[in-house]
Amino acid sequence: MGRAKKLALWLGGGAAVFVAIVAVGVLVLFRDSATPLSGEDKAGLYVYQTTGFETASALGGGRHDYPAETYLSVVVEDCGTAYRWQALEERWDETLLCEDGRLDRTTSWHKWFGVEDLSHYICDASAHVVPIGDETTWAFQCENAGVTTVHWVYEVVGIETVEIGGEEVEATHIVATETDSGTTVGTGTHHRWVLTNPYLVVKERVDIANTTESPIGGVDYVEQYEIVLTSLAPSE
Repeated sequence: MGRAKKLALWLGGGAAVFVAIVAVGVLVLFRDSATPLSGEDKAGLYVYQTTGFETASALGGGRHDYPAETYLSVVVEDCGTAYRWQALEERWDETLLCEDGRLDRTTSWHKWFGVEDLSHYICDASAHVVPIGDETTWAFQCENAGVTTVHWVYEVVGIETVEIGGEEVEATHIVATETDSGTTVGTGTHHRWVLTNPYLVVKERVDIANTTESPIGGVDYVEQYEIVLTSLAPSE
């Protein structure tokens, strides 16, 4: 969802690229790194068993492999509940759900080659992530400041059993398909197994590929991962 956008814009800076790299203390030109969260930071967080990675094609290419454990924080805010999944110090996604179940917005944060990219997507008033009543399909869109629009189509597959920490849980399997248009063009498929009341993702499998244009050509971004909750209770 536009994750390569800021990196692509930054590449248009010519000589400023070198200055920016020196300023953030990168010792080897265009070297990238990824930092897992330390175990001492996970108290109060939900823990997911994780496999996966993300890649960006700019500057010779970079790859972040995700650690064996990633984390979800659930924070009640004035307008609803914020769910933040954090894979790395350099990578997180946040979803804000209103009290009535409406999807208000999504936010993603990435850091590539020392460049930070925070993207906010404001969603339609009708946007939601779990079925209302007997509906099995629905659609909506979210927009990032008129730059990139993400068109979402949701489809309920059915109720399936997922094993969480040795316990069998009945979860709703939903397939969410995204199509990106605007500055970033691409697609993504998200298989989610969720508890609906209260909302909690217990398993997810994601496959995303998009391209963002830049002065040096298209910047390709790929992300693939699977997460499975290890316990229905947060860590102590």
